[in-house]
Amino acid sequence: MKKSSHGFTIIELLVVIIVIGILATISVVVYNGIQDRAQAVRAATIADSYAKLLLLQYTNTGSLADTDSYDSTCLGTAQDYPAGNGFQAGECAYWGDGWGNRFKHTLQGNFGTALSNNGFTAPSAAIPLVSSTEANKHHDMAHYRGLIFSGDCEWTGSACNYSRGRIHYFLRGKQECPKGTAVIYDKITECIIAINPPDGFNSDDYAGRDGGEGS
Repeated sequence: MKKSSHGFTIIELLVVIIVIGILATISVVVYNGIQDRAQAVRAATIADSYAKLLLLQYTNTGSLADTDSYDSTCLGTAQDYPAGNGFQAGECAYWGDGWGNRFKHTLQGNFGTALSNNGFTAPSAAIPLVSSTEANKHHDMAHYRGLIFSGDCEWTGSACNYSRGRIHYFLRGKQECPKGTAVIYDKITECIIAINPPDGFNSDDYAGRDGGEGS
């Protein structure tokens, strides 16, 4: 008696390979989505902690920022912003204007020590690097890590009092912000937490302008 053996045909092999490829692609997409969401929650938690600490500082000092004339600065300490990946030490963001000029947000010395000087312990502001994928109408490809504070200064004599401010953090892809208002750019999301003492955290018109920090 003869036993007939039957192997896979080319078509069957191709079908199996295609199915495996589709499943692998779905797994990668799902994994990346879960990872991006986890990073978004972590970034939002850190930003929210700083927002609450700044409100406490406002209660103690009458100003969100213990500084003289900085309208924006990175939040955190020098350890959060080492040199590397195109960043200079102390930078949390940098970009160009298309004509070879380089712009940046840096950690300002007075502001960086303000919270500890007032007895508060701030968490690490180290957040994974987020880069825009292409140049837009405002500037060349931009790169962000950590948190950015921007404030509205009210001058009283020679003193600058920050009675309102915002914390900015950036996420990969187009996402909802776990905390704050979202501004969507080219495949990155800027989240803006508005701090308006004594009311606390309220939205303002900043996110409604032609972009936020990322513009």
